[in-house]
Amino acid sequence: MTWEKVERIRSGLSGLGDVRPGIERHAVLADHLLELGELEQALLDAQLAKEGRERWTSLSTRLAKLTVAVAEAFHLSYRHRGAPPSFDGVRSKAAPLREALRGLRDLRGVGVPEDFRVTVPAGFADGGLYPETFLEAAGRLRLPVDAPWRGELRVLGVRGAGSVLAALVAAAGRAGVTATVRPSGVPPVVNLTGRTAWRLTEGAGAEALWAVVDEGPDATGASFGAVADWLEDWGIRRESLVFFPAHPGELGPEALDRHRARWAAARRLTVSFDELFLGPAAVWPLEQWVEDLTGRIDGPAEDVGGGRWREVLLPAGSARPPVHPGRERRKFLVRAGGARWLLKFAGFGRLGREKLERSIALAAAGLGPRVAGLRHGFLVMPWLERARPLPFASFDRRLLIEKVAGYVAFRATRFRAHPEVAGASPAALLENAVAQARSALGAEMAERLHAWRDRLPDLEAMARPVFTDNRMHAWEWLVTRDGRIVKTDAVDHSTGTDPVGAQDPAWDLAGALVELGLEGGEESHFLGSAARRGVRPIPSQVSFYKATYLADQMGRYLAAAREPGVDPEESERLRRAGEGYGERLRRALSE
Repeated sequence: MTWEKVERIRSGLSGLGDVRPGIERHAVLADHLLELGELEQALLDAQLAKEGRERWTSLSTRLAKLTVAVAEAFHLSYRHRGAPPSFDGVRSKAAPLREALRGLRDLRGVGVPEDFRVTVPAGFADGGLYPETFLEAAGRLRLPVDAPWRGELRVLGVRGAGSVLAALVAAAGRAGVTATVRPSGVPPVVNLTGRTAWRLTEGAGAEALWAVVDEGPDATGASFGAVADWLEDWGIRRESLVFFPAHPGELGPEALDRHRARWAAARRLTVSFDELFLGPAAVWPLEQWVEDLTGRIDGPAEDVGGGRWREVLLPAGSARPPVHPGRERRKFLVRAGGARWLLKFAGFGRLGREKLERSIALAAAGLGPRVAGLRHGFLVMPWLERARPLPFASFDRRLLIEKVAGYVAFRATRFRAHPEVAGASPAALLENAVAQARSALGAEMAERLHAWRDRLPDLEAMARPVFTDNRMHAWEWLVTRDGRIVKTDAVDHSTGTDPVGAQDPAWDLAGALVELGLEGGEESHFLGSAARRGVRPIPSQVSFYKATYLADQMGRYLAAAREPGVDPEESERLRRAGEGYGERLRRALSE
């Protein structure tokens, strides 16, 4: 697996000259940069697991140089809008890419494991974290604050997204030393050998600036805090630290007092997606990315993320389904030639490409909307004018039942998941369900759920994971103006960082029973229709997945309702939805 990944990156970088200049070439380079970050993260995490402590080795040195070299090429591409003159030709003559290709070849000279486990960082998979924002932030590093900074830059990234983000900061900030670490433990700490610590800090003068880079922070800020603690413990002055986070927010009450005080006073450099890509002052306008697919765009993109799509899709004055604004993907509407187009963040690299392929397959089968293409993380598709979600449309319920059964069966056949990427096991689903039930419904309901533990071996043996939909809610099904029923939001929720992940098709059957209110004769019709198409879970499977689905949804909505910063009206919608799932779970467990 290691050398397959290395060869894929090498081949992609070598062939950049064959890709159309502009956003497509830039996106390909971004994909390979992120894949290289995955490689660095996996190999150095494997080294850490073997050694027990972070150690500066020839492998870590070569990986750091390699990732920074590709980050420099990405910086060059960004500055020239995907068309640097030195990228032309079959084999790029750009110096950073020559360095990267040499570095990939030289990896064979160090002890590299043959296999490893890759983790896709949440920001690149789900969060709409764009690497260009860190280039811009690092470009502002030498701007005067109280006095101009003239010293050397040293960069420490937190492995994961920080592997790539640290390389970008190093490339744009011209760093002298770049390394990544993986804080571990509770609370997390950085554990380096003495020689490694000496190598990182050797020769750093009093004017040296130390950049700490990662996605986030979350409410605890633990990863940033652990790296900064280590630097201070090694004698680095607090005034010499600068943080590169993904957002400008403060740490929450869960953070350690030392971390919260440092964070509040520290220099933090962030640049938002909106600042770079939206509005009249955009550096590289989002609208320009997609015009080869949509035609010339009229006016600025309209942000319909964070639940704002409800104002466009639903009838005025109608009840709004609950959304968790902080967890919604970036979404924009643009107009071209009198038609509207939806741009929705799908992820970078192979995740984005796989979602494009699944979207095309669903559209070809008449199960989803047409998709025009993928541009630097965004799926591009026509907006379905005058389409309405099920709760606001007229339709034949028997037709709906057949459509949904066919949809689940199609996914079961076409979107099978390799065991390595399977989601939560039945045991993990049950553990989560018991915890959610105990928290919201009490010990008695939790114990009734726990009774499933004796059946787990059979449930595990029967599970056949596929890339399930995991989002069967009624408002995700649209009735078009010509009466067709199509599924939207169909490719995001069993990949990336979703905790449920790829499941047995019975999970989607259970989700449909719950979300579409299929009971009695309709339930029998639905399960029978699925069985005729080859999806034949036994009754106990359906009951298990229905109970764990209800508990999962209850927990998600109640947790979202409690999050700080959520609009009170939205919080109330989320709370009511969570309590509704809880009441249905209570009834199901009492039958």
